[in-house]
Amino acid sequence: MSADVAVVGAGAAGLRAATVAALAGLSTVLVDSYERSGGQYYRQPVSTPHLPSRTQVEGRRLVDAAYTAGVELRNSTSVWDATVSPDGGVTLRLTSGDRLSTLECRALVVATGAHERVVPFPGWTLPGVYTAGAVQALHKAHGVAVGQRVLFAGTGPLLLVAAAGTRAVEVLEASRLAQAGARHPLATAAGLWRQGERLREGLGSAWRLRRAGTPLRTGWGIVRALGDDRVEGAVVARLDADWRPVRGSERALVCDAIATHYSLVPDTDLLRLLGAAMEHRPELGGWVPSRGPLMATSVPGVFAAGDCTGIGGAGLSLVEGELAGHGAVRHVTGREPRRLPLTALRRERRFQRLYGALFTPRPGLAVLARPDTVVCRCEEVTRGSVDAAMTAGARTVSSVKAVTRCGMGPCQGRICLPAVAQLTAAGPPPEARAPLVPVPFEAVASCG
Repeated sequence: MSADVAVVGAGAAGLRAATVAALAGLSTVLVDSYERSGGQYYRQPVSTPHLPSRTQVEGRRLVDAAYTAGVELRNSTSVWDATVSPDGGVTLRLTSGDRLSTLECRALVVATGAHERVVPFPGWTLPGVYTAGAVQALHKAHGVAVGQRVLFAGTGPLLLVAAAGTRAVEVLEASRLAQAGARHPLATAAGLWRQGERLREGLGSAWRLRRAGTPLRTGWGIVRALGDDRVEGAVVARLDADWRPVRGSERALVCDAIATHYSLVPDTDLLRLLGAAMEHRPELGGWVPSRGPLMATSVPGVFAAGDCTGIGGAGLSLVEGELAGHGAVRHVTGREPRRLPLTALRRERRFQRLYGALFTPRPGLAVLARPDTVVCRCEEVTRGSVDAAMTAGARTVSSVKAVTRCGMGPCQGRICLPAVAQLTAAGPPPEARAPLVPVPFEAVASCG
């Protein structure tokens, strides 16, 4: 199978990029691993027992626009390998159920989004501990509540939004939002300029929590989960400026589920596999691709947009997706774009800088894990094993991975390696290798 443009990821950035390319008359294929398009923010329900939310309606419009433009959407399909072709195109190797296939394209837009940063703490592997994104996804897609008394802890807007949509007993935001805004009033005002939708969403979530009588505490965080076979409670504490628990401030509370969210980590596996140049930007979520004006990476014909390039939210993803779509069109046809959303880009980048200043995880989170706390649950590697490897001379994520097998399990380090990176010295990200996702044995066997 071949196409002029391939787009990986059917969230805000991917849908917008694919639509731009298709409207330019190019054959465009959009690949996404989920059953429904829309990504995390515009996630579409599997069934519709209730009226759709505002974001689901907006997401439906994005999907419909892509269909109308002529985009071929291939859901429930993942990229497990990719190579740059000698002629300058890209070959994607796909898996869908028990079938393998190949997609060749002249230009590729990577819009793989981001995943939640997981911070290990004692008890985090107990049944009943979720990420806030998982709680929100279950609620949005299936109308499922994970508990009757859910503790939310971490940092970032998603924490508040997810808590407002479920039965939250308490919400703990690690960042001291009011103090940060008071220290940098001009930067805060600039970041929120013309962000009415985000302000309404945030204030609406806070209002719903207050109406429900749910406490919202800033400068607080979780210390450990309590329970034997599942979550029965938690110990929480006030945090210092580096987000370390303040001794003597601990208190216990009863809950039947815990949802954590410590911002997001860009999904750069596919970009690193293709050899795109990367740069370390903690305020953007970690390692992100270097890009040109039309979202071009260092690999000719490969463009990147959205949260996989740095955490910035749905608004920035839409703008970058449009720019990446124009970049792909120019690469294939040589035609220069007539109009570019540069004013919107500057506005959304201001918000991105504000987001990074408020919600970038602080180093104190690393002290939560004790020596017997599991850091890599796939390979059952503890904090003590990581510390021992570092004492023996391992100083980078890759060297710790080689010694302990941390990151070699089914998740391929998506969960544990950001936590390991907090413990080690700065170094390049681990080399990405195929398969990027698990490939069913039936699919391999069917190839002969």
